[in-house]
Amino acid sequence: MWQFETDPLVGLLWAESGGKLRLREQQTATLHKYADNDQEVVALFRAAQEKAADQKAKGYYAGTSPYTSLNHVTKYLKSRAEQRARAKVEPDGQLVEK
Repeated sequence: MWQFETDPLVGLLWAESGGKLRLREQQTATLHKYADNDQEVVALFRAAQEKAADQKAKGYYAGTSPYTSLNHVTKYLKSRAEQRARAKVEPDGQLVEK
């Protein structure tokens, strides 16, 4: 399968989802574009999955799939990138002089 051979992030997310998540090349490209590194993506995805598990434990199943969790991660990363661009902040958190 192309995913595991070309991008380790795919395998990490697949394992974190318990084998329930499949990604397209464009999705992984987007994650790489906006994330600082693969570990950050996995940590954010894990946190989103934990939140989804809490919702399921309360009996609320809408919006708790691995795909929804990944969508939340992607939206967060895009939003953060936009904020950094507006504030002229480097990925390491340093403010750039105007």
